[in-house]
Amino acid sequence: MASIGPSPSLKGPLNASVGAPGSYALAVYNPKSNAQAADIRGVIYAELCGGPAVESWLSRYLRLYPAVVGGEALALAPVGIASYGVVEVNGTYYAYSLKTSAALGVVYVSPSTTVADYYQNGAYYGDAFSIQLNAYIVVELKSGARQYYWVQDVLSVSGGEARVLDAVWNQTSYPSWLRDVEGNGSIFFSSSSGYWYGYAGPWTRRAGTFELEIKAGASGGAAVVEFYVNGEKFDEVVIRPYAKVRAAYIEIAPLTLARGVPLDLELVVAGQFGEAPYAVLQSGQIGLGLYVYVNGSWAPPLSAWPIGASTYEAAYASAEPTGIGSVVVAPGPPTAAELWAGTVVVAPWAVYITSSRNASAYLSPLVYFNNSTRLALSAVYVDGRRASPSDLSSAPLGSLVVGEYVKQYYISITTPYNSTRGWLDAGSAISVPPIYFGNGTRLIGNASSIIINRPLNITIFYIKQYLVNISSIFGGKAVWINAGALLKPNATALAAGGVRFTPTALVVNGVLEPIGSVEVEGPLSIRVVYDAVADVNSSWLGLPALFASAYMACGGKSAGASTWLSASIELSIYDPPTAQCRVKAYEVPLIPVVAAALLLTALWGKRRQRGLGGV
Repeated sequence: MASIGPSPSLKGPLNASVGAPGSYALAVYNPKSNAQAADIRGVIYAELCGGPAVESWLSRYLRLYPAVVGGEALALAPVGIASYGVVEVNGTYYAYSLKTSAALGVVYVSPSTTVADYYQNGAYYGDAFSIQLNAYIVVELKSGARQYYWVQDVLSVSGGEARVLDAVWNQTSYPSWLRDVEGNGSIFFSSSSGYWYGYAGPWTRRAGTFELEIKAGASGGAAVVEFYVNGEKFDEVVIRPYAKVRAAYIEIAPLTLARGVPLDLELVVAGQFGEAPYAVLQSGQIGLGLYVYVNGSWAPPLSAWPIGASTYEAAYASAEPTGIGSVVVAPGPPTAAELWAGTVVVAPWAVYITSSRNASAYLSPLVYFNNSTRLALSAVYVDGRRASPSDLSSAPLGSLVVGEYVKQYYISITTPYNSTRGWLDAGSAISVPPIYFGNGTRLIGNASSIIINRPLNITIFYIKQYLVNISSIFGGKAVWINAGALLKPNATALAAGGVRFTPTALVVNGVLEPIGSVEVEGPLSIRVVYDAVADVNSSWLGLPALFASAYMACGGKSAGASTWLSASIELSIYDPPTAQCRVKAYEVPLIPVVAAALLLTALWGKRRQRGLGGV
């Protein structure tokens, strides 16, 4: 089948395919006889892949157990509704799994109900019994490991009174081990099953209608299990495993846990507690309804059987279906026939269960309401996988079919030129684009985008706009301006590279106009005219230059000037073609010239002195 070679540490999955019925085991052999004992831990997961395998697995749990009660030999079992993740249709068995965040048990105990409860040895205990909502919580850890917890929401009846109880057991291994658990109750120890958590909740009446509910989820790195009776939470249990919790949920699947029990969901009638486990229904009736939370609604499990397998307590009674999701428990021997089997079809407005493979009748493509609102089928999922709407006519038996709908509203849009009507998705947006005429003119609506959040009658009004191109040596832009509006172009003085640029005029559609506002009566081309001015410094050590020359060029236009005994030169270019200007200056400083003149004068005077003295 499959094996791993010798190694001091064996770790990792080992996959094997089994082709025939039989019993299989995981064996670890130590080849050294004198070696120390090894720490061996492992889990076997089996995937049921075929009708005979599924049927064989289920038959292990649909069993009656013989017991002598009150001197009479009877066959007993937990009796009511049990879902194993197995559906039988026309003699063929199919496996499925179902995950949910909550399970609900609806119970009706008739006033005429009488039940005799018995000890393990068959002696009479009293007028007592229990109705148990039993579920398995799968806890996924961030480390990748999984843990399994068995939880119970129990209506315990004794004489004329009843009390609600809850219990939590760790079924990841056997016996149960609990350490970091918080709730209203306490942790107890049983020599046969290990550590478990329990809480005795409020007292209530014996007869009437009761609702038992279990919710599961993850919060703050822990698993949280909530217990309810008649809509009121009476206990909240927080479980903190050795690693942070990633998810926690109730699961139904054909899987056997460490204690040898199935991963099922049960609502059953049984004995009151472990020491008095055998209840015999003598008169009256008990109505049971079992539901799981699917797609925002309560729905029955895909299939169910009248015998449970997870709880030790049992009953001698008969469960007969009264509809899909409900049974009536009455006096009589237990039977193991399937209660119901069908495909569950979930729509936003209802949950349907059908024995037909054709689910299209329950998921209409369009569902209309009387307020200009409808639902449109947008997606179909079969057992969590997206499918085509055409697949609805041949959905697998026992599958979960979910129809996803999008809400739509009827919208009417009227403009001066046309009108449009139709259905649009809720939350979508209507874009109202401008109408362009191609000559720098357009019409723009009074709204550019409309969010569809209800049925709407929309009237669009249009405003005429003209395209205005504004340019200057610093760049340009094109803007749409309402007809008749006054536009004041951005014309401010700027400086760059030692040159001042001062706006002096506007050229509007080729006509020179003074700086100011322009009335937009048609498409416009506006150019801002600047005057470029440069002040060139020609001084040296605070004194004017003897001679200076300056030159400025801005694109194809230039200006120049020369001057004597001047400290600065001002250059100006009107309407330069660019703001990229170059400025150059040449000067003859005054101080060196004066110094040279004084030196020559001094030398000349000295020479004359020598000549007069006869040297």
